[in-house]
Amino acid sequence: MGKKKILASLVFICLMIIIFLFINELQQRKKEEFMIEVQTIINAIYEFEKINDKFPDQLYDITPTYYAKTIPKDRMGKEVFYSTDDLNGFIISYMLEPNYGCGYTNKTKIWECGFGD
Repeated sequence: MGKKKILASLVFICLMIIIFLFINELQQRKKEEFMIEVQTIINAIYEFEKINDKFPDQLYDITPTYYAKTIPKDRMGKEVFYSTDDLNGFIISYMLEPNYGCGYTNKTKIWECGFGD
């Protein structure tokens, strides 16, 4: 192989790496933006609870008074999951990737992410 072909191959590989890193960065930003959006929903749930002395039965109970937007869909096209129970207070979760999601419970007040069905 000539020097020009080697150089062209190296340039091509570098461009592919740059494109991959750029796409990866965009995906990471979208994940972070979605997590911020879900945190905004959680804040609205707590605001609802302060005024009504209970958690909303469904996420639609917080719109538009406590959360002015429509409930977002995750990357899989599913709405954010929300449920209430006596043990956890409420649970909210969503999928970031197929079989990888994040959730938050009122009981622990922390985010947990992991693989699962």
